[in-house]
Amino acid sequence: MNLNGTLGDIPGEETGSPGCSCVLSVNKNVIILSSAGAATTTIDGTGTEVAQTVVVLSNGGEFGRPGKGFTVTQTARFGAGLKKFTGHGIGIDAANVKVRGNQVVFTDSHIAPTTGTGIFTVNDAAILIEGNRVMNWQRGIEVRVAGAATVTGNEVIGNLTGIDARGGNIVRNVATGNRDGFLLGGAPKVENNSASKNTGGFGFLVLAGFSGTLTKNNMFSNARRGISGCGVQNTHVVGLDATNNYWGSRDGPGFPPADLNCDSTTGPGTGTTKTAPFATKPFKVKLVKP
Repeated sequence: MNLNGTLGDIPGEETGSPGCSCVLSVNKNVIILSSAGAATTTIDGTGTEVAQTVVVLSNGGEFGRPGKGFTVTQTARFGAGLKKFTGHGIGIDAANVKVRGNQVVFTDSHIAPTTGTGIFTVNDAAILIEGNRVMNWQRGIEVRVAGAATVTGNEVIGNLTGIDARGGNIVRNVATGNRDGFLLGGAPKVENNSASKNTGGFGFLVLAGFSGTLTKNNMFSNARRGISGCGVQNTHVVGLDATNNYWGSRDGPGFPPADLNCDSTTGPGTGTTKTAPFATKPFKVKLVKP
């Protein structure tokens, strides 16, 4: 088949659902898998000025599995005033959806940055986001509302924020090389994750509060301007329980090799964090490979 890159004119280059503003719309209860895996199977949105490359609108659908996923890029949508790309990778607006085994990559960071998100949810339904590698977005993975979403076994690399979550189960993920490894609000369960070599490990959304759990996580080698970074950056959560986490040293939070506990000491809503007892050795965090 001779594909020419123009959507809508020949089989294999169909447009998405009407009004979806996407390259690929999953609007039926189907399982979509690749035969060769994400490394060699690409859904490329860079030639189309739409909101997202893939959107999942059908309850019970699956997009990818470990070893049978896709590489998904950003779209060509550009905000001239922002001088940034504004398209997203994969959007999920349905229940009982599984998005697994994909590489979701913003590829044009050398030309202009992005305000886009790699994978995001917009409802409070049961959703599984598992075993994806998400790179170079403003937000790697975003759970926009509280609910039953599970984000597990993912690797987020080089994003402004690795995982931004207002709820759900955020477990067994690895954040590396982001500005903020994890940015949290609401009441998510945040357990058995690893944040390393980011500017900061775990931070909190000012307007969303935080009443979730933060335990059995690793935070180490996070740094800002050459000095030890913040494993926890808490500007406003009073009485945050951050016990039973590993800070990079058997002695708990502190200066290198450990990460700091960075509580705000001034202003309204001053953050206070309880860190002891802390773990004296790192937890094992098992990724699910794409």
